[in-house]
Amino acid sequence: EDMNYIHKGVIVVGLSFVGLIFLVALICLLWTFLNQDLPAVKASQPLFLVQIVVGCIISTSSVIFGSMDDRKHSAKWLDISCNIELWLYCIGFSVTYTGLLMKIWKVKKCLLTAVKKLKAVKIPPKQIIGMCLGGVFVELLIVGIWTFADGFFWKRECTGYDIYGSCEKSRGFCYADHPWAIIAPIFILHIVAMGYALVLCYQCRNVPKVFAESQWISTAMVSNFQICIMGFFLIYMLHGNPTSFYLIKTFIVILSDGSVLALIFFPKIYDTYFAKEEDEGLLKTMTKLEQKINSHQKLYLKEREEKYRSKMETSTSVLSRVGSIPLTSSRKLSPQSANSFKNPVIYSSAASNPTMNNGKLRVAV
Repeated sequence: EDMNYIHKGVIVVGLSFVGLIFLVALICLLWTFLNQDLPAVKASQPLFLVQIVVGCIISTSSVIFGSMDDRKHSAKWLDISCNIELWLYCIGFSVTYTGLLMKIWKVKKCLLTAVKKLKAVKIPPKQIIGMCLGGVFVELLIVGIWTFADGFFWKRECTGYDIYGSCEKSRGFCYADHPWAIIAPIFILHIVAMGYALVLCYQCRNVPKVFAESQWISTAMVSNFQICIMGFFLIYMLHGNPTSFYLIKTFIVILSDGSVLALIFFPKIYDTYFAKEEDEGLLKTMTKLEQKINSHQKLYLKEREEKYRSKMETSTSVLSRVGSIPLTSSRKLSPQSANSFKNPVIYSSAASNPTMNNGKLRVAV
């Protein structure tokens, strides 16, 4: 019987690419820790860089479980590995792209809003972490509900019979009763997330790249958007061939994670070791931007203080005039009325002068 297993050479190629991505990710992670005091790394927010690396490692790990079949593993273990593959890919994608999304969103709020409103804007780290966890939670919620309601399991079906009715060709694959119930919402969610990130990148297109990196993030989003669209149709057309199906899945994951790591980290590494003069320019840019925001904030506070002083002077002048008015009435005042003269309310029906009516100041008790 032809079991139609995934070719061993193809598995070796796929796992080799996984090892390459792991190596690149670890180098990027180590470089981030060793150079976290550099201006380029500070401007890029080291927490988000670490989040991107971790997300790529998790996502790429899904290829390992996609390489397994019933040649060496039991059907029970393959049921588990089919679902682990889906979970790892979705978790890795959500961790990586919420990091990119929050990074560019924070730049928009802190820089563009600060310049627009003429005051500094600070976003608490707890808010950013909460939003990232919220994005990951939505992805896990969708996958979790589907896994417990349906889920994948390993299935081997016969694809060819001999003249005696015996199976001579078969294929093994991860099967689900309602696969589109998970494919459709996850696909739509990923496309919407990347589309929103592209909108933010366009809004931050004029921000210096050392702060926003919108050029590299938008390039990564566009490339991954194309990979998702083309990969979706290729998987649909080639899902009947185990070797081709495995290759398409592997290259979708490898290209997505590899492009993100390359576009986010390689420009920084290059600038650090081959364009060191840009560090001084970065420091000057950061200093100028901080001074500009601080000057706008000081100007805004000074204007508010001047308005407040002007109002206080006007109120003091009016009250001093009220205090000079003699009381001609001989009627004995009650304690409440006496107290009210200490805090008089000035009113007038004359539109031209709010404190005078026919040349006389009126006081309401």
